[in-house]
Amino acid sequence: MTCPELVGPAACPEDQLSECDCGDGEVCGLNIEGYGHCECYAPCATDADCDADEVCFCASRRDPTQAGHNIMHINTCLPSECDGPEDCGGELCGVALDSCQGAAAQRCHTAEDACDDDGDCDGSEQCTYAESEARWTCQEKSTCE
Repeated sequence: MTCPELVGPAACPEDQLSECDCGDGEVCGLNIEGYGHCECYAPCATDADCDADEVCFCASRRDPTQAGHNIMHINTCLPSECDGPEDCGGELCGVALDSCQGAAAQRCHTAEDACDDDGDCDGSEQCTYAESEARWTCQEKSTCE
C-alpha cells in the first residue's frame, strides 16, 4: 500500500519530550488525538518503510468493520497479521483499537469471535480485539484521558 501523502504527528511540546524514548526510525509526537501526551511513532509512506510484520497504516484510513470510524490521523507502521480477507482465510481483517480509539494493530476475524463489528455489541460496548483471548470480543468503550 502507498499512502497518498506523508502525514506525521503534531510536534510535541518541549516540556513533554521526556515522555518519549523512541527507537531507530521513530519520531516523538502528540498522540493520535492530541490528548496531551507524547508517543513514539514510526512514520511511513508505504509498507516497505515498515518491518516485515507491520503495514503502513495511512492517515484517515477507515476500518470497514467499524462503521466508518476515522481511526488514524497520521501515517504510521502498525503490527499486522493481515491486510485483507485473503490473509484471513476469507474472514475480515479488522483494525484493533487502543484505549484512545486509535489503530493499534490489524488482526484477522475468526469463527471463534464474539463479534464482527460494533453492531454485535450493546450500546456501551465496542467490538475490539482482546489480545489476552486472541479473538474479537465486545468490550466496554473506553475514554482517553
